[in-house]
Amino acid sequence: MNRNLNLFCTSINTVKRSDLSESATGIPFGQPILVGHHSEKRHRRTIEKAHRAMDKCLEESKKAEE
Repeated sequence: MNRNLNLFCTSINTVKRSDLSESATGIPFGQPILVGHHSEKRHRRTIEKAHRAMDKCLEESKKAEE
């Protein structure tokens, strides 16, 4: 029981640590990638970072359920 609680808290903390909010990235949610714009590379990195954070969160959540 205690191990499950620790794993669950770890998954919650992972989400909190991944600061992907609009204020941190400067990119509004839903904004398309502006191809050719100087911000394109940063936007793509931000999207990839969000995907990795979500994947990690899901993995840790599955561990907590076991």
